[in-house]
Amino acid sequence: MKSSNPSISNPMSRSKKRGSTFPTLFVGIAFLGVVIFGVFYVTVYQGMMQQNHSPQLREDELVNGVPHPALGHLQRHHASMDKNYGGMGEKAFHSYHGQLILHLVDFDADIIIHTRADWSPESVAYVHDIAKNVGSCDRCAFYRAEKPGILQGMIVSDKVPKVAQKGDCPEEYAETQQDCPAHDPKCACHGPIMTKGMVGWAGGGTGTDFFINTYEKPAKFWGNQHTVWGQITDDESLALITKIFEKPVTAKGDMHYLDSNIKFTMSVDS
Repeated sequence: MKSSNPSISNPMSRSKKRGSTFPTLFVGIAFLGVVIFGVFYVTVYQGMMQQNHSPQLREDELVNGVPHPALGHLQRHHASMDKNYGGMGEKAFHSYHGQLILHLVDFDADIIIHTRADWSPESVAYVHDIAKNVGSCDRCAFYRAEKPGILQGMIVSDKVPKVAQKGDCPEEYAETQQDCPAHDPKCACHGPIMTKGMVGWAGGGTGTDFFINTYEKPAKFWGNQHTVWGQITDDESLALITKIFEKPVTAKGDMHYLDSNIKFTMSVDS
């Protein structure tokens, strides 16, 4: 017997209709969940991951312009630097970096030295302290020129204590036998083999006399005896040194001294 109530449908047809609706609803909810998760991942989770996994400092990267291995090197010297530079050892790594600019007054031109605290932190601290102390480099000048390989000068100040610590021997030269000169019979390894543009203290000492090596080939004849604290890499600076070699000199023994000293002032560009 058929129902006369048109509002009541067959239970079987109701079941079929429900069955076709639920899968569609489920897929919609799932898709919405995926979208929400995607937005969360991009805006929140990925940002957290980027913060937690930022690039780590490698030993061959730079920190404030100084090769990262210098950090450990400087820490080994904090005691010495505290003694000689009024407690600045803890700050040395962050304070003594950048380019040392020698402004040659007569030429109105600059020689730019990249200081190397990884080779000799005490020496770098010394020259930077003088450069930052206005008027303390009144006697700074080049006085000797040995064409084509040595330009020698003096960096000295009555206001800054002289360097007491020589450079450490690079690990790769630790077992190298040194051929010591007559004036320094107990010489030892205190720096790398000097190549063109390197700057170090003269005579195997700790200053105040320094020199710039401009020999084309590595100066193996000096061994590792010099404390090296800087390096010149730009062509303009090297060209300026070549001009100085053309200045008149007077021979005294086996050395050649400039007839007129070439004075310079110093500043630091960090």
